[in-house]
Amino acid sequence: MRSSLRLDCFGLLCGISIWSSLLSIPLMRHSLGYEGAASAGFAVAAFIAVTYWLRRRLPAESRFATTGVALGALSFPLLCLVVASAGLLVGLEPMRPTPALRGSSLSWMNALVLAPLFEEVLYRSLLIDLLRPRIGLLGALAVSTALFAVSHISPWGIVSGVVVGGFLAAVVARTGRLDLCVGIHAGLNLASLGLGTPPSIWAIAGSMAVLGVGAVVVRLSGVAPTLLDWRRSSANTPPAVSSVLFDTEAAGP
Repeated sequence: MRSSLRLDCFGLLCGISIWSSLLSIPLMRHSLGYEGAASAGFAVAAFIAVTYWLRRRLPAESRFATTGVALGALSFPLLCLVVASAGLLVGLEPMRPTPALRGSSLSWMNALVLAPLFEEVLYRSLLIDLLRPRIGLLGALAVSTALFAVSHISPWGIVSGVVVGGFLAAVVARTGRLDLCVGIHAGLNLASLGLGTPPSIWAIAGSMAVLGVGAVVVRLSGVAPTLLDWRRSSANTPPAVSSVLFDTEAAGP
């Protein structure tokens, strides 16, 4: 019981620290500019996320992360279609298109490294682990997805957050692999920055051709996990990844 309480307090402290670092971004905006403030806040949040990851000894393998990047990039057009349909269904104005290959180097670093890391740790591990014993797995997935969506503020951002957050919640619930979710998140952001939103048909065709060739090379090199690996990982690692590694439910008083 004491072990479970101690781990819950550590997770709660990490969550509060991550949110505090993000809430400090507007305060630093006047002195650092928006991109500088965002990078500083994201860097602190990512550092806390890495501390949480190491303290909980969450599994991390490059083959799952790199495969996740490819899966995220390949699923981007379909998720764009789902987001656009959902937004129009709830009465939003059509989404303003964004150009391909946009943003500065800081924006790319934030989108490809820092944001996927701390958001996946916060929403797909920390929150789910804290909420699951209290409201069940489905409730924890729903609440974490809702908080992930609300954090994106704008109407289209919230709709995107619901779709993408639900997708990533389903991935972590099925596989228990946070590293895979980080990779998928980074792949989605890579496709968004590289192809624009919504992506053109030529951008989609070109990216799928490049990713297809890359996937064959990676698979032949033995880096990417096979479907059997994912099934084995899913069978051995439950959704609440940190709880099984620290055996909090079985801990005695």
